[in-house]
Amino acid sequence: MLVSDITASNINDYGRFDELKESADIAKAKAYFEKQTGKQLPMYKVHIAIDKFLKDYITKGEYE
Repeated sequence: MLVSDITASNINDYGRFDELKESADIAKAKAYFEKQTGKQLPMYKVHIAIDKFLKDYITKGEYE
């Protein structure tokens, strides 16, 4: 995905981004984002954080 010219408007062409999100280890992501924020996160916020993290990394090449 990183080699293509990915933008916010075409990030999910052919369902690639959805497949990537589904492959994320939710337990590890939850632990990571809770460590980053310093507080417990409900699962819906973990999914939102995964989405934002991956989009920023793929389209901008940055992460925190």
